[in-house]
Amino acid sequence: MTRSDKEARPRNWILRSKLEMPRHNMRLISRPRLIEKMDRWLDLDLGVVSGPAGYAKSTTIAEWCRRCQERGATVAWLSLDEADGEPAQFVSYLIAALSKAGVALDGLETGAEEGFFAGGVSTALGSVVEALSQRANSIILVLDDYHRMDSSRVDDLLRTLIASMPPTLTILIATRTALPFDIAELLVTGRADTLGSDVLRFSRDELASVFPADVGEEALALLHERTEGWPVAVQLARLLVADGPAGSRLENLHGHTGHIATYLAEKILSGLSQELQDFLCFTSPLERFNAELADAVMGRRIGAEMIEQLEPLNALVVRAETDGTLFRYHHLFGEFLQTELRRRHGEVAVRDVHKRASQWCEAHGYMAEAVHHAREAGEPDRCAALVEGAGGWELILFGGIGYLRGLLQQIPDAIAQSYPRILLAKAYLALKDGALTESRAFFDAAANARGTRDGAAALQRDLLNVGTLIFAYEDSPIASPDLKRLEDRLGDVPSDDPLTRSILSAQLIVGELAVGQFAAADHRAQTTMRMMREARTVLGLNYCYLHAGLAALYQGRLRSAEAHFGVARRMAEENFAFDPGLRALSSLLAGSLRHWMGEPANYPDQQAEADLEQVEHYDGWLDIYAAGLAVEVFQLSRIEQAIIRGGRIAERRGLRRLVHLVDAVRVGMTDAGDRSSVALKLAQELPADIWRTDPFWWLPFLESRLALGHYFSSIDRSRAIEALGEGLACARAFGANIYTIRLLVARALLFDLSGHRDRSVDDLIEALAIAAVEQIIGPFLDQRGLASLLRHVVRQSHETYVDILVIEFAHIVIARYSGAAADNEIGAAIGLSSREREVLDELANGRSNKEIARLLDMTEHTVKFHLKNIFSKLGAERRTDAVARARQHKLI
Repeated sequence: MTRSDKEARPRNWILRSKLEMPRHNMRLISRPRLIEKMDRWLDLDLGVVSGPAGYAKSTTIAEWCRRCQERGATVAWLSLDEADGEPAQFVSYLIAALSKAGVALDGLETGAEEGFFAGGVSTALGSVVEALSQRANSIILVLDDYHRMDSSRVDDLLRTLIASMPPTLTILIATRTALPFDIAELLVTGRADTLGSDVLRFSRDELASVFPADVGEEALALLHERTEGWPVAVQLARLLVADGPAGSRLENLHGHTGHIATYLAEKILSGLSQELQDFLCFTSPLERFNAELADAVMGRRIGAEMIEQLEPLNALVVRAETDGTLFRYHHLFGEFLQTELRRRHGEVAVRDVHKRASQWCEAHGYMAEAVHHAREAGEPDRCAALVEGAGGWELILFGGIGYLRGLLQQIPDAIAQSYPRILLAKAYLALKDGALTESRAFFDAAANARGTRDGAAALQRDLLNVGTLIFAYEDSPIASPDLKRLEDRLGDVPSDDPLTRSILSAQLIVGELAVGQFAAADHRAQTTMRMMREARTVLGLNYCYLHAGLAALYQGRLRSAEAHFGVARRMAEENFAFDPGLRALSSLLAGSLRHWMGEPANYPDQQAEADLEQVEHYDGWLDIYAAGLAVEVFQLSRIEQAIIRGGRIAERRGLRRLVHLVDAVRVGMTDAGDRSSVALKLAQELPADIWRTDPFWWLPFLESRLALGHYFSSIDRSRAIEALGEGLACARAFGANIYTIRLLVARALLFDLSGHRDRSVDDLIEALAIAAVEQIIGPFLDQRGLASLLRHVVRQSHETYVDILVIEFAHIVIARYSGAAADNEIGAAIGLSSREREVLDELANGRSNKEIARLLDMTEHTVKFHLKNIFSKLGAERRTDAVARARQHKLI
């Protein structure tokens, strides 16, 4: 099978029949006392119908739901099974059920098809609640056969849903067992109600309405005694008397309640032709079937004929609500038939049914069902072979993570060890779950596997693709020779394998960014986008836009970066609205960009925290973690939290470069007690020439020099200037213009404080010249006390030549300083002048009177005059008091 064939096949992993309300082609027994009780449930949060098999739970709920639909309510139905215990699959089906019922979910339907990415389940559930809250009419969500899941994780999700559900929603649960979570508080507060087996039993009066008029009171009394009102036994008895003398049939009932259903089923089965009996037994292991699947299981074309003969058994055969070609047996009847199949033909017959069903499902593209039946047939090797044949790990790109995860759950771990491509699929899932150590272990096991499959081209392609991705996420050191080897491998990939070509090319982009080759990364990103489109992976294309935006950002091309991040965000929302990962990546990168642009974050704290947690626990790499640090430090002013989070990520994922980035924040942004030792560590582990010998360290080196410049500014100003100069040499060599600007601005201030006004002005003019083209304001706003130096540059332009663009941009930055001061209402109320604000800023920076005078072009006497006014207006007596009060009022 070719790659295009696999991509073109329908995934069919969501079984639409599970979303169908059960329908019986029989006269339903009206039970007004139950319906009247349930009518009140539209005003409740939760209704629970519980009882053993055969108590007509689904039938009762379905009858009431149809009544509610006639009155304008919306009904979403979901029949659950064991596989739905996986949270992503449960929420996928939940969304599919609501969507089928006509609830608009703003793109979440696509997420249900894809199965969600890691971490997206809770977010998707929140989006479901939000969508439901927009509905004015009543919505009934039925979760049938809840007992089959036995999943504490889904229990937790359901509790979350119940706690936050809108008033228009009512959840109905049908289960054979007690709910695995406590609803006592809901019951006490009148938000929940239950129907148990005692209520579901038929009363004497209801029995009388079921049977013909010629059934005497004595026979009905016997029936009620023997069945104890058990609905399925009553229905079976109803079938028995359909064509004969009712009274005599009922009088001959034997057995007690625990066995009477089996007794009745035997009676019914024995009255059928041998051919129909065989059909019932051999199709009973199937959850759902149609005529074609039945033909495959029976080995001959009799499905349509046999299904037609099932009409008299309509109490025991359930037809799909809208797709009338799909059928299933009543659970109790199905269990009886499977027991009968084993009794008559042995366990081997059951396995043979599943084997044939698996082959039919594979041929018709129902891969999830094919794998399920293969496992039930006792063929775990076939399960693995099916997943490999369908594409292995590549299924995640075309079928979604939930689809792949569900398939892999069918393969026992012991079997997976013998299938390298299955191990690689597990490695990719672990990678996306943020479990790098586990991912590497799966990959190494696959790479070291021995057997006939080792030389297969598909395995070699998977090893290359998945290994490349793991290498990038582990932030393994890379050098130019490594990139050359990767480029050579890319050249060896056939042109008819666009997926491998695009993945390798994307890895080259990450590698080029890692060693500071921004222009090359930018160019490659554009060509890789074409490859991703050819490979038809929108997910890969989305990541390419993020990489291209990063390449532009580091070069200081902010408009291009903004455009690429914007497209990435829109793509994520349009195609992967269910996936908080892609949105978190693009949002954090856009947030760090806004810092460089000198613009407010516009990043709600709750959303920022959700995005930061997302990349911490799931999908992320060094550039993303660096952006997260920038957002948390500069945009959200949460320095300590940023250090703690960054440290956790670095330790858990073993990212050495991230360790240095976190250390740079600690040294440059805090007064931590271990600041001196950390500064010494940075200087020792990132020496001045490391970026020349190993470009892989360019980013932490630049951040370390900015941090050391700040650290030494109050200890050894010449050492601080030296550190910034080392950083400048690196930034200029790599063309990292945003860092060049930051370093120049920081050094300009230090030169000025040291009495070197000319050198200070030169640095500032160079910084302004680079920043003016793209309006990179952020680095100028980060440094307090810069306004006076900017004004000096403007004044100097009257005497010597300064580029007009530089002067214009200097005016823009000065205006931003003035605007910030004017925007502070508390500062205006206190009455601080703009000049006093400048003095206060330098006071907060720990400057002496002499330093403030030199920096602000005033005499020390004038500085003292302003300080006196500041103390008076703030109600302070000393410098430390003034700074503390200013911070309290958010003036600094």
